[in-house]
Amino acid sequence: MGCCGSSPARLHLWGRDEDGQVSEKPELPSNQRWAQITAGQCHSMGLSDQGRLFIWGNDEKGQISKEPKLPSKEKWVQVAAGLQHSVGFTDQGNLHVWGSDENGLVSTKPELPSNQRWAQIATGQYHCMGLTDNGLLYQWGQDFYGQVSNKPELQSNQKWAQIVAGYYHNMGLTDQGLLMLWGYDDAGQVSNKPELPSNQRWVQIAAGAYHSMGLTDQGDLFLWGKDHYGQVSKKPELPSNQNWAQIAAGACHSMALTDGGILFVWGCDDDGQISKKPELPHNQRWIHIAAGGDHNMGLSM
Repeated sequence: MGCCGSSPARLHLWGRDEDGQVSEKPELPSNQRWAQITAGQCHSMGLSDQGRLFIWGNDEKGQISKEPKLPSKEKWVQVAAGLQHSVGFTDQGNLHVWGSDENGLVSTKPELPSNQRWAQIATGQYHCMGLTDNGLLYQWGQDFYGQVSNKPELQSNQKWAQIVAGYYHNMGLTDQGLLMLWGYDDAGQVSNKPELPSNQRWVQIAAGAYHSMGLTDQGDLFLWGKDHYGQVSKKPELPSNQNWAQIAAGACHSMALTDGGILFVWGCDDDGQISKKPELPHNQRWIHIAAGGDHNMGLSM
């Protein structure tokens, strides 16, 4: 997730809005700023720089209204949004999952040993992933496609460093820049992983419904998997004076942000996730992006 820096960041949302995941954006108190954003299938989440959580959109299974009430001195550190559930952990190391408990999303949440703390979380449609500060990966929830049980085994000298989840497949980066994928593979989102040249390594990953994205340390962007809306093949040409800096994947669309703050979106536009992208004032630039099922979130500054 992106940090907003010293100046207040503006939050933008666009795309599908049938549940208010776009239009019901909350107003922050004047003494708080947006620090993190994440988008689920039909709901949106944001963290302020004071660790306060805001959620809006679809609440059919309590993914909003069942938000745990934290003690006054405890703050949220990271959150993630799934289909009809939400997940987050706090600065006290407590992991919370709320909303739909289908496939044990809430009730089978793992408990960490006392010598471990949560460092990252990710969630798909019906499964969750959690990474600890010493690089151990936990998964729970639906396992119809091996998205939980087929987790790759790492070598003894490797640790997990980054995790993301698509609808039913997962991606993970090791601390040596090796990319692992597992789970549903109907469109090659797992098996068609590109082979990098020997002088490159993966540094950032993103997973859509049935497609995958990866960014290398030399700024090369790769996409593979389902391409029925051009979310893979319509990758834009990078301006000559720019480098790719961030990537995000929605259900059937892709997003990429350059180091100069230029945002590109391609693939499905059925709900305006491409054509409704806001035009920023000349003195603003994009600094962080997040993609939900059919809606997008972005911070500008």
